Amino acid sequence: MTSAQADKLQRTITSIKSNGWRSINDFLTAFYTSDDDTVKQVSNTNLRYKAGQTFAPDVLIDAWLTNGPKGESRKKLHETITRRAADVMIKESTRACNNPALKVSSSHVTVPYLTSEFGLNDVMSLYRTLLPCLWLFLSLLIMAPNTYEKSHHTEKLEKDVKASRIIVVIISMLLYARNRATDAFQMIMGIFLSSAGAMSYRTVQRCLETLTVSATERAREFVKSALYLWALVYDNINFTLRKSSQRLDSRTEQLNATTSAVFSLPKSFTRQLYQSALSLVTRKQNLGKHNQLSHEDIQLTPDKQHQFEDACKHTMCTILLKHTPSLSKRTKKMIRKQVKLHKPKICCLGHDKTEFFPLPALNEEEASVAGTLRVVTKLFTQVLDFVTELVDTELRLLVRDWLTIQNLCLLKDE
Repeated sequence: MTSAQADKLQRTITSIKSNGWRSINDFLTAFYTSDDDTVKQVSNTNLRYKAGQTFAPDVLIDAWLTNGPKGESRKKLHETITRRAADVMIKESTRACNNPALKVSSSHVTVPYLTSEFGLNDVMSLYRTLLPCLWLFLSLLIMAPNTYEKSHHTEKLEKDVKASRIIVVIISMLLYARNRATDAFQMIMGIFLSSAGAMSYRTVQRCLETLTVSATERAREFVKSALYLWALVYDNINFTLRKSSQRLDSRTEQLNATTSAVFSLPKSFTRQLYQSALSLVTRKQNLGKHNQLSHEDIQLTPDKQHQFEDACKHTMCTILLKHTPSLSKRTKKMIRKQVKLHKPKICCLGHDKTEFFPLPALNEEEASVAGTLRVVTKLFTQVLDFVTELVDTELRLLVRDWLTIQNLCLLKDE
């Protein structure tokens, strides 16, 4: 600070005291709490935040914490700041408790809501938006360096990612303790994990029933609107209910759980290509075309010729390197690096993301032909909502065990 600024401050302090103020604090208190419109307008201007300019309250609080007196005054200042921060966090939590997005009803849970990290990403983004002060407080507390990090001048890997997950759990517990209707996190945990006390058994069952309806509707919409082929996979597991009866009279009473799902094939497998591949007219048109093969069709292009030479060099060098005796490990490693330069570059096949649609389980067995017929018919007619006539046109066997293959082949006879 220059001497001119110091003189200006001294004259200001003298002027304030000469106008009847006992101290600077009395003047500041009256200035920022005045009801006069002119004074209020000036005081609000001093407290207003402007981008690119110094924020006055931030500078004042920092000065009080840095240059303020020690002891009881410092303790009282910390209590004041903590109390004001607590008031801000309480207002934020009230806004979060009243937010409908954090109140998940068991009758409105859908599959798309849970497909993004089980819905936790949506909960995290809401907490960041609705509770910025609480989120900042917890993140600074969790990410503060410990003794090991200070002494070794290092930082834990993915510390911010782990901290965000911990904060989501802490805030969810705090909001649920204040308002039991704010149960988005507890609802997700209750569906996928055993969280005793967070959700009742009936609530979990209602959620599962709602998810079953949502999954079925999504699968039906996909199979009816998809322009490319899809497949249906199912499997069966049997639960023996009464083992004692089996020991007495060799009879078994089982609960049959046939789980299934619809998944998409690559988008290049269009229905048009599939129908042309099965078309007899197209097959007859392609008959005899191998006679049109000429010598120019099998000649290598310059790029393929170069790739073929590199492949031969790489293969021969690899064989010689493998069977050459008396080579040290270091020498083999050095030669292997040079051999890799001749390794041919093969174009990788493209891939599409597989869309997956789980279906509800059926209480049907698939060990017999009649059971397989009931499973296939229910999956196509009741679950996927197809008419019976379309089952034969849509059913194509991909791969399965011998028993299922035999049962599917005998479906027409049944």
